[in-house]
Amino acid sequence: MFEFAKKLLFTGQFKMEKGSLTILTHRFMIIPVKVITSITKNAPEAKKYLYYGAKEGGVDFAEALIKSFKLDSVQKLEELLINTFNLGGWGDLEIVKNDMQNKLAIFRIKNSAMALEYGKSSEAVCHTNRGFLAGGASRVYGADMDCIETKCISAGDTVCEFITANKDYLSGNFPDLLKKQVLL
Repeated sequence: MFEFAKKLLFTGQFKMEKGSLTILTHRFMIIPVKVITSITKNAPEAKKYLYYGAKEGGVDFAEALIKSFKLDSVQKLEELLINTFNLGGWGDLEIVKNDMQNKLAIFRIKNSAMALEYGKSSEAVCHTNRGFLAGGASRVYGADMDCIETKCISAGDTVCEFITANKDYLSGNFPDLLKKQVLL
């Protein structure tokens, strides 16, 4: 992870200047996780906007990684997306399963900043994580992907776990979660 940060600094792709933080061509803000969890708690309908906004951001950032590093394989893109996620403090992300043929991935996040800050909940709360994963997977697989959270630390699980796939797969296998988390 820190090698990735060094690479960004060395290539001039990580800049902090006069109130601006830029990674690749994207502006970033460092904000407390509490800002997002407070929005989620106080305006539950906001999970739709958090998810779809993060999904769009995930696609855009994946495109920037491809362009900036002249990536020639999806494996390199996956590695950089994971490094970015981990470096950003979102949690410790890993790929559990990657089925390129069927365009399906399972991700696991240990130490999810969102879930740990949110606290106890009866349902999954990592809406921005889901969006970023859906956006990155959409670019990796070259198709519109969505993401559901099947396990969440906030709901009492030891890790957060996510499945990215197309809506047809998710509606056939996880119709209730798709309805609650994606078709909002």
